[in-house]
Amino acid sequence: MIGATVGIGTGSIFNPVFISLDLHPAVGSATGMYLTQFVTLSATIVQFIQGNIDPYYFLTLGVFVIAGSFPGLRLQIFCVAKSGRPYTTVMILQFWLIFFLVAVPTVNILALVH
Repeated sequence: MIGATVGIGTGSIFNPVFISLDLHPAVGSATGMYLTQFVTLSATIVQFIQGNIDPYYFLTLGVFVIAGSFPGLRLQIFCVAKSGRPYTTVMILQFWLIFFLVAVPTVNILALVH
């Protein structure tokens, strides 16, 4: 509920919990994505029924998400194979989380200044 409310996504909540439960990071990441899929699907259905979704934007965004998922998956597999440690997934997740924690407020502040 907190992940959906503040918009950080359920993966940011489930993945650390799964890893703290000593679940393999790849399995934890896949399980988190599986759970996120159902949360996103249910929210999309509700918004579609209420008429809040622009179909052209929805399809365009879907194409970009699918196109970006494959290189990301390949990069993750490459990094884990290169390092030999499954916890590389956690490091990648932490990097992007910190990056967006810094980037998003910075962009918002710059937008307010102009």
